[in-house]
Amino acid sequence: MTDMDGDVKALFERMIEESIKYAQQLTSYIQKADGIKGNTYKIWEGPKAPGGATDKKSIVKTCASDELALVNTYSMALSSITYDKELENLLQLQRQNIIELYNHIRQFYNAQ
Repeated sequence: MTDMDGDVKALFERMIEESIKYAQQLTSYIQKADGIKGNTYKIWEGPKAPGGATDKKSIVKTCASDELALVNTYSMALSSITYDKELENLLQLQRQNIIELYNHIRQFYNAQ
């Protein structure tokens, strides 16, 4: 992927920045909550499978699939929250931002 276009590189940079920010926010929250990690967070922080795509369109499609899976993970987490408004608000905000990124990736994919 040495000749990857700048637009895909910018997409990856945005995904990385948001991922780091969300991980820091969630880690901070979990540390405040006596270090207890829920099952959804354990799945989210687990190892990710490397992609095998080599062309631009396949790479973007994989990114879209990953973002959609992340949206679904957030939805699952939100459905299990019953008493923690702070966590619910954090997850809703992050989920909405992920949906916006997913929509951007889909538009980018469709334009290819």
